[in-house]
Amino acid sequence: MKMVKIYSEGRTVKLFPKWKKIVFTVFAAFTFIRIVYILNGEIEKEYYTSKDIILDDAREIPCRNVSQTFLLNGEKRLNSIEFAMNGIPEEESGTIVLTIQAEDAFLYQAKISAENIINCKWKKVYINLPAVPGKEYKISFDARDFTQIPTMLLTEGDNVSLEAVVSYAAGKQLDGQAAVKFGYMREPVIFDKLMNIAVCLIWLFIAAIFLYYFESICKSPGKVVGDIGRNTEVIVFISELFLCQILLYSGRIEFQEPTKVIFYIISICSAWKWREKRAEIRKLTNTYGKKTGLVLLYLFGSFSLAGQRILVYPLNLEITPDGLFVFIITAIWFVPVMDTIIYLYRHLSKRLLTKTDIKYSNFKFVFICAIFLLLPAGFNLYANNPGISSSDTLTCMVTNAHHLRGMFDWHPAFYCMVLRVILSFWDSTYAVILVQYFFWCYVVIEGLLYLREKGLNQIFLLTIAF
Repeated sequence: MKMVKIYSEGRTVKLFPKWKKIVFTVFAAFTFIRIVYILNGEIEKEYYTSKDIILDDAREIPCRNVSQTFLLNGEKRLNSIEFAMNGIPEEESGTIVLTIQAEDAFLYQAKISAENIINCKWKKVYINLPAVPGKEYKISFDARDFTQIPTMLLTEGDNVSLEAVVSYAAGKQLDGQAAVKFGYMREPVIFDKLMNIAVCLIWLFIAAIFLYYFESICKSPGKVVGDIGRNTEVIVFISELFLCQILLYSGRIEFQEPTKVIFYIISICSAWKWREKRAEIRKLTNTYGKKTGLVLLYLFGSFSLAGQRILVYPLNLEITPDGLFVFIITAIWFVPVMDTIIYLYRHLSKRLLTKTDIKYSNFKFVFICAIFLLLPAGFNLYANNPGISSSDTLTCMVTNAHHLRGMFDWHPAFYCMVLRVILSFWDSTYAVILVQYFFWCYVVIEGLLYLREKGLNQIFLLTIAF
């Protein structure tokens, strides 16, 4: 079937033949259906626990009628629980009976075979139990049919679940808490839905591009491959997206959907004009010392993004070959990214710090200051994620902000109301931090504008912002 052409003002406009229109319509229909599901909340939800418990210094107690009273502060559904044990011999045939009850009424019971439990590792059990915020529940563990009684791990101090109230063993109160974590699924908000829709539209656009060039690919695939091979930027573009896909979906690190979209955008921007950027980087790194520093910069970026959560954290983490593979992939992905950052900083520095006679308008001055202030702040947010939080943070963001009526703590009600508004758009700590960044940027820029009006050189002020 030949492609129909329309000649208009000396240009040839290609139109899709009928079969391509049908195929594209099918893709568009599936995309539309997927968007409808996304708008209804049918997207991947983020799993989280209130606290990450470290088992290195945990004590052990015999797993005989071990129970823990817990309180779900703000969650309406318990997705799963995780517990840790030790002393289970190999080829053991016993079972761990797990029960959850409230006010002497049994809500859940399960028998976990010893074959499915690894010593000193977290065992996750799917619960999906509806819960009432503020109501006390009791979870119990009892080892049965074991030739040797296994032990339940016990943690103390701040290294316990925030939901835990008190733990018992054989009817006696313990001076610590049973090693139990409570898992939930974070409900998607408007921002999560928009990011998922954006990903669907990106894939639809890629499908349209493929259909448009389908004949050229089929008629002379060698020529198409050769053209791509001679075009370095196309190779870098494809490689960056492929490496980004491995990084995001390797399973070693969990990324939120908005973060995935940001990574795709960074990959595309890094591949743009890569040959020009690479030539500039070669001029800068004209000695072995500078080249070594650049390689260390690539590795530092990879470690900040992925390496710390693959090779170091948590402290009892075991280094695996697939973890090293993801770290290497991240380092390769970081090469065009870091080259782009250096390239942009160098050119912005040339324009701003060498041409002292430049007079910027207020809008341009504010825009440049905002970039200089927010870009390092954004990198700091990624490098130190998830950062340090406290019980006050949990009470304000998780409990009070989601349940304004009946707050039982002394935190300011107005502050919790502001958090409620912010989290209604994006239920994440990122949302609160970004709002803080916005007001911090606003205050600093207002100060710089005031100094600019008093006669200070704007290049000097931009240097301060930089």
